[in-house]
Amino acid sequence: MRVAEIWKRCPLALRDSLPAWVLARLIVAASLAGAKFIVDDFPQRAIGHRNDLSLIGWDGEFYELIARAGYAADADSYRFFPLYPLASKALNFVTPGSTTVALVLLANVCSLGFVVLLHHLVQRETGDVDLARRAAWFGCIAPAAFVMVWGYAEPTFLLLAVATFLMLRTDRFAAAGLFGALAALTRPLGVLIAISAAFEASRGFRNADVRGRAERVVAVAGPPIGTLAYLLWTLDRTGDFLEPYRIQALAVHRGKTVDPVTGIANALSEFFDHDRIGPLFHVGWAVVAVALVVVTFRRLPASYGLFSAATVIIALSSHNLDSFERYAFNAFPLIIVVAMIFHTRRQETLAFTAAGALMLLYGTLAALSLYVP
Repeated sequence: MRVAEIWKRCPLALRDSLPAWVLARLIVAASLAGAKFIVDDFPQRAIGHRNDLSLIGWDGEFYELIARAGYAADADSYRFFPLYPLASKALNFVTPGSTTVALVLLANVCSLGFVVLLHHLVQRETGDVDLARRAAWFGCIAPAAFVMVWGYAEPTFLLLAVATFLMLRTDRFAAAGLFGALAALTRPLGVLIAISAAFEASRGFRNADVRGRAERVVAVAGPPIGTLAYLLWTLDRTGDFLEPYRIQALAVHRGKTVDPVTGIANALSEFFDHDRIGPLFHVGWAVVAVALVVVTFRRLPASYGLFSAATVIIALSSHNLDSFERYAFNAFPLIIVVAMIFHTRRQETLAFTAAGALMLLYGTLAALSLYVP
């Protein structure tokens, strides 16, 4: 069978998503090449660069350490939830090379799974195949999406989050509970899915039979159970039930929890008082994210808006807004809304070009340690 015939037999969601997925990896490769060029040829300008320019950087280094040596190797590791590094460790038994290979392979496979499933979800919700295609593309080449190529937990989390919503929206509540629990074991934000699960489960609860009501309860309980399981394990290992959050609240990480207005004010203060340009970008993206949340409530079912709002609020509720773009990217309904806004061919071409360029820039700055992903 010819390649063209095989391609035509592939599901539409895969055919629409794969070109963007490949393009994203080319963009990230270009960002690493650009960073290496700056380090090699202009070392005096590469302020703060790391010696090892690879797909395992920043948080990826912790995931690699957990997968290879466990949490005991570094007490700081407890702030990273376990599913992604442990799944990578299991995958390492059947993949060639080091743990790094397993981490990057799992992240990239999950990244493809995420956009394919996102395509399916959007098509099911709206019946608009072109919108589904655009959503898949934005899921691949959003400015913060370079972490979907790195050894980060975002691809695994987003795949599980979209799977949970697909189960909720098709009334398969028991499966939603399972996927929700796994999402909560992957990222701290996973527990927020319970809010949307509660909204979806409440619809038709009175008319459901005993089994149907029990499955709805499972859907709501799944994310908190996943989070609770990890916290109980850390309690046994460290003696502190809230150890992951305590570490994350240190000044060297996210800092103490504040209200979103204070978080934005702190970022503006860093810009005006300390001449740091990065926090100003966070504020700009915060304005965009809040606007998109409003549009999400207007154009998508309420459960999508609830998850997006909770995610953005949590992302803004810290003294330090570093990594805000990545945290907001976890609110995948915002990707769908962006795809709705740029709906003409000209608009989507301009949006894809701008997003890809920003993704290249962000990936390069992150590789040089000039931006916190």
